[in-house]
Formats: sequence, C-alpha cells, structure tokens
Amino acid sequence: MSIIIFYNRNYNNRLRYVLDFVFKKVLNLSYELTSDYDFFIQSKKAKIYYGNKLDLDDSIYYIFEEGLLHEQGVRFFDIQVGKEFPYNLYFNDKKDVDFFSSIFFCLTRYEEYWNSKKDGHGRFQAKNSVLFKNIKNGPINNLIQIPIVDVWIDLIRKTLNEKNPNLSPIALPSFNFIPTYDIDHVRAFQWKGAMRTLGAFLKDIFQANWNVLNYRFKVLLNKRKDPYDVFEEWNSLEKKYKLHPIYFWLIGDYSQYDKNPNYKHRKFKKQIINSSKSAKIGLHISYKANGFLNKMKNEKNRIETIINKNVDKNRFHFLKFALPFSYQQLLKIGIKEDYSMAYAECIGFRAGTSHSYNWFDLEKNESTSLMIFPYCIMDVSLKNYMKLKPNEAIDLCEAVLDEIRKNGGNFIILWHNSSYGLSTWKEWEGMYQKILERAFQFKR
Repeated sequence: MSIIIFYNRNYNNRLRYVLDFVFKKVLNLSYELTSDYDFFIQSKKAKIYYGNKLDLDDSIYYIFEEGLLHEQGVRFFDIQVGKEFPYNLYFNDKKDVDFFSSIFFCLTRYEEYWNSKKDGHGRFQAKNSVLFKNIKNGPINNLIQIPIVDVWIDLIRKTLNEKNPNLSPIALPSFNFIPTYDIDHVRAFQWKGAMRTLGAFLKDIFQANWNVLNYRFKVLLNKRKDPYDVFEEWNSLEKKYKLHPIYFWLIGDYSQYDKNPNYKHRKFKKQIINSSKSAKIGLHISYKANGFLNKMKNEKNRIETIINKNVDKNRFHFLKFALPFSYQQLLKIGIKEDYSMAYAECIGFRAGTSHSYNWFDLEKNESTSLMIFPYCIMDVSLKNYMKLKPNEAIDLCEAVLDEIRKNGGNFIILWHNSSYGLSTWKEWEGMYQKILERAFQFKR
C-alpha cells in the first residue's frame, strides 16, 4: 500500500522514471500518482504537489516544476549550481528548485549528450561537468566527491517526515559495501610468453632497472611470488570481512592497452575459474573491442565459456564509453549491469548518486533494463591522476565514505591487483585494507 500521493498535471516516462528511483529504489516506498487535484487534496496520505505553486496547506510538500520532465529529446540550457549546501541546480536563471528535474539531469548524464569535449581516449571529463565545483568540506574539495543526488533525496525524506508526523517515519536507506576488482594485468612477470618476456628483460637492461630485473628473474625461477598475484590475500580479506566482490576480467586480444595473456592460456583460465568459485565475475570489455559489437560479443562468449556460467556484468576498460551508444551496445549483447559510471581522473560521483539505477536512454526517451552501478573510488585515480599521498588519500576516502553513510547508499570501490608489489606502489601497501576496515565499521 502506498503512503505517498504525488500530484502532477500528467504522466510520462521521465516523471515515472525519477519517481521510481527516488521512492521505490532509494526510499523503498510505493507511491500513487494522480492528476486529479480534488482526489489529491482529499487523500490522507503524505502529499507532494509538483507543479506551479498554489495556495496549499502547510502539510502539503510543494516542489517546483521546471518542465524538463515533460520534454523529449535533448536541448541545451543554462544551468547553475548553488553556492552553498545543498548545492541546488537552477535551470535557466530560475530561482526555484526542481529536485526531480535535477535528479533526472544527473542520472541520465544529460550534459554528456550536449558536451562534445572528450579526452584522448574519447571520455567525458569531470572538469566539463556542471557538478565540477570547488567546495570545502574537510578533505573533500569538489562537489563531485559528494553524492549530491542522495543528499537531495534525503532532504525530500526529511521534509516528508516533518510534514507528516502522524505517519510512520521514512527510514534512511541502508549502507552497502561492494568491492570490485579490475584484472588488467594478471601477472607482472609470469605468463607473458617468450617474446614479451625477452622484450621485458631487454627493456630492464636498457633502462638499468636492476631491481626489477632481479625481481623478474626470481619470479620466473619460482624463487619469489609474482607481485600481482594477490588473489589469496584478497580471498582472505573477503572471508574476514564477509565481502561479496566482483572480479572484472580483461580477456581481449593483445593490443597497446590490452595486455593480459591470451584467453586460452591454461593457468590464466584456471585463475579466472578459481575466482568464480567465491566471487561474482564480470566482463572487462577491452579497449580494442570497444565499439565493435561482434568483438564485444566474442569477449563475452570467451569468459562465459571459461567459467561455464552466464556473465551479465561489465566494466569498460579505461572507463571508455560514450552515451547512448555504448550502453545501447551492452543491451544488445545481454549485459544487465554496468560498473563503469565514474571518472578516471578523480574520485567521486559522476551521476551524483551512490545508488544503482536503471539507465534512461535519452535518445529513445525511455527507461531501460540496464542497471548502472556507479563506483566512487579507484586506486589509480587517487595516486596517478590526483597525485595524492597515501595519508591524503585515506583521509579523502574516509570523508567520501562518511558522506555515503550519512545519506544511505552503496560504497563501491575499484582496486587493481597491479597496485601491489612494485616500487611505484610501495608506499600504498595496506591502503586497501584500511579502506575495508573503515567500510566494515559502517556496515556492522
């Protein structure tokens, strides 16, 4: 039975999409949608009036309607971000706040349809987002590092509770932690084949990398463990913290940016199979296959054949995807969940939320069955892009984690097995476990 009645002049795909996300997905509530004003006024349920303001009773929650949800297609418009918390979005110089249009704008990545600026890999960059705004909130220094959509939804939740003291309080969404791993380089030194191994030896000698050369020799002579072979350690952490991780395996053909062993390599296949026994497996669509439907299908078939299971999860290698084309292709090859919604160059919330949500295809103006799981933290972003020191990184991660905890949501992180062992990551040893410990405290 619904406890909320929502008034608007008409129904459409966009409005239903946002209401389903806010109330059904995030707040776990049913709602009734009506365009009959008299019926709305007479209802005993918690009321939300979405439209042009009338002389309403104080118990009715009024939310201004900008108009975006009653349109089709994509148009350019001026949009500004408020200077203070809760950093509302203002459309076309209007002074009123339309939470539902703001949420729709963020979730659909509306701005990525009109902004043609891309980096060298064809990726939309954080600096071109409306949400890329300098703020100061402890270690957090940019609005992108706050799940602002979740903040707005929590304000809606609190306002409904305040206006309806006689109804059961609407609870804060639960906190969930989902660790994910990208396996771009299953081994640092092993399983490379004769030619690649010889080339690596020559490169070490030419560049006078004597420590790496010595390390490589010992690993290949089985006198030392390969630094990227951290799977047993991860498995122990998963048991300790009762985690349910997802491993995304890169099994595309060798290329400049795709450097795992051949997918037929016996030991490589065995490693994938072993991980599938205790964790979920996802496809890591290769850089080379990206955009080519048949190649993407082939990679999906490869990993399904290896583990003898259906694989319906994906993350694009290099986070290289473009809307709506990339997501339309995922649907065509049978992918149901995508975990690519983030930026490479900084941590944070590309779609403004930590919650999973159905992808809305603006080109077709309809909600789809593809579920988007945005992650907020990646090891490489912290170290290589943002150039943070380990202590700075852990402070920022804890601050982002706390934002999710306050508003309820999913803490999804991305870590690489290649972020271990070698000298370039030596200062970062133990970082992943520190994040796990902090997340585990919130989860209990």
